[in-house]
Amino acid sequence: MNIENADVFISDVKKQVAFGTAAALTATAKEAQKAVVGQLFDTFTIRGTWYLQSNEFGIRIKPADKRDDPPVAEVKTAADWLLLHETGGVKQADGGRVAVPQQVVSSRTAKIPASARPRALAKAFVLPTSSGPALFKRLKSPSEKVKGPDKRLLLLYTLENSVTIRKQPVFFPTVKKVYDERFQENLGKWLDKAFRTAR
Repeated sequence: MNIENADVFISDVKKQVAFGTAAALTATAKEAQKAVVGQLFDTFTIRGTWYLQSNEFGIRIKPADKRDDPPVAEVKTAADWLLLHETGGVKQADGGRVAVPQQVVSSRTAKIPASARPRALAKAFVLPTSSGPALFKRLKSPSEKVKGPDKRLLLLYTLENSVTIRKQPVFFPTVKKVYDERFQENLGKWLDKAFRTAR
């Protein structure tokens, strides 16, 4: 083998390794994505389909690109409310009180739409209760059912100085666990495929 042929051989090996590595990382990311979604359902009450790859706040992957050095795959989400669940901690009021949504607000989706957030509720009002102030709205019709002494009012949010969020990590440890357990096997499979199908 002359130097020119050796250079071609080395270049081809590098291409196949890059392809196999990128494919293995992408396959592992897809497995981690699936595991994170499963962990979400095991840990929280999930409403709606916000977690899907196609949705704004979904658990998404970014495939690895064999042209990058090194190739990197990502598992990510724009669901910023998950961060405090990962670490646990106290959510402090920012210039006021923390609005804690009640079931009537949070029963449809995990992410409360902008139109249902406290500042968007123009006709809602605050009343004192035995456990502190709360945000209510007046019922529009008798068909709306609500429990409590005053059946004309619907409790939307309780207003707290702070709220303690229990540590319930579902994202980072799950992704790491899948990577640790699955990447080497995926790498071996995809490198084998890369060299077997090389032209």
